[in-house]
This record gives sequence, structure tokens and C-alpha cells, in this order.
Amino acid sequence: MYYGLNFQTAAHVTIIRCDFLTNEKLLLMKKLIAFVSVCCCMGNIEVSGQNNNSNAVMPAIMQSQYLLMNPNRASLYNGPVYTQYFADIIYEDKYPYLDEWRWKNGCVVYDGQAFENIEMKYDIVLDELIAIYKDDKTIIRLVKSKVSSFQFRDRLFVNMPAGNGLSGGYYEEIYSGRTKVLVKYRKTYKPGIIDQDEVIHKIEDEPTVYYVFWKGQYRPVHNERTLYRMLDGHRKEVKAFVKVNALDVKENLKLSLPTIAKYCDNDLKESR
Repeated sequence: MYYGLNFQTAAHVTIIRCDFLTNEKLLLMKKLIAFVSVCCCMGNIEVSGQNNNSNAVMPAIMQSQYLLMNPNRASLYNGPVYTQYFADIIYEDKYPYLDEWRWKNGCVVYDGQAFENIEMKYDIVLDELIAIYKDDKTIIRLVKSKVSSFQFRDRLFVNMPAGNGLSGGYYEEIYSGRTKVLVKYRKTYKPGIIDQDEVIHKIEDEPTVYYVFWKGQYRPVHNERTLYRMLDGHRKEVKAFVKVNALDVKENLKLSLPTIAKYCDNDLKESR
């Protein structure tokens, strides 16, 4: 199984693919079977009569199994432990993560390597990517400076450096042409709010901001008005294109902007 991941460097965009179904991994699986057999024989692990000893030995065996099966993943789980900073009960059952509470299976490019089938969450409040360590359920905060990009199904997020109109952090990339389009999500955690003699804890969504790479800078687009202001000399052509293609710029920027950006790349190329 492959994931195509785009991540931006200073000069170009590179495609990295995740591919771990190799002969080397099959060999490691065979070694694993032999390893567990030896551990069981040498440790005299019994199902009954020695529960305390077996409980102490088995987690170590499980950890060794996991690292043997995934020798490259040790470098992925080298960040600090992620601790819950928000209250257990949040007003209106909100959450700090992207889309939902559940862990998402995805792919991450970390320290120049692509890792697939990683259980992750994107904490929007902290703008941090976290992963769960398979053995003991410890949650690790991936070292941000080592994350180039990550992907959940068809949604790609890139770690952008500060500059060219952007603050540093994670952005969803929804169009990757010359007129690149990024999306920035933000949430805020507000603990200990007094509401009618009751203390509540809130997580609030902040307005989503879209960024379009135009004339060497990422320009924020909040609505239809700021979009046409950015386009300036090409406003007439773009408005006509929007009308012909029945794009709902006012109500749905996320769907409209990639189509408009592609039009700008193809039809306004000579005039930019």
C-alpha cells in the first residue's frame, strides 16, 4: 500500500511514498517467531501458577516484538510524552482534535522517513501531532521540527515554516499547483469559566483561514471580498469563471478555492 505525500521545501515539492511490505520485513517476522519461542523456553513462562512473573515478562516481550517487527519505528516514538491538559468533561462534548475523538490511521513523513499505518491525532489547540505507542498505550508528541507532512486518507497536512505571510505550523494543503492553497484550523481551550454559578471548560473553534500563494506571498482569504481584493487586476476574469462554473464562493471557500487556483494556474499564467 502506498501513500503519496507532498511536502514543501525551500525550493521544491517532493513526493515520498510509504512502503514497508518488503522481504526484509518478512525475514524479521520469521526472526520474531523464533525470538518469542526462545523467550518462552528460557523464561519458563507458564499460563497458570506464575501469573506475577508472566505479567512482568510479557510486556517486555511485546515491546521487543513490536520493535523487531518495526525496526525503523523506534525513531518515530522519540518525542516527549503527551499529557492531557484539558478537563475530562468539556462543555458541549467538544474536543481539541481534528474532526473527532478517535485515533486515525495515517501516514507521516518524519525525519526524512515515511511511516504508514500510524495511529495519530492532530491536536489543533496545541498545533501538535500525537501518536499512540502500540505496546503500552503511551501517547507521544512527535517532534514538530522532524515532521514534514502527515496524511489521513486523502487529507494532507504540511508543516510550513514561518515566512512569506505564514506563521509556522501545520496547514492542510487542498491544492498543490503553482497557486498553492492551504487551510489553517484553530481551536482555543478555555478552562474554568463561570456560567450561572457553574464552572465549565470550553473548547471553541476559531474561524478557518485559507491562504493562497499569490505573487510570491501567502495571502489570507477569509471570504469572497478578500478573495477578489487579492486577485485585483484579474477580478473580472475570475468572477466570470466563478459564474460559469456555478461556484459558491460565498458559502464554500474550501470547495471553490482549489478550482479557482487551478484556473489561475492554467489561464492567467501569462498575465501574472
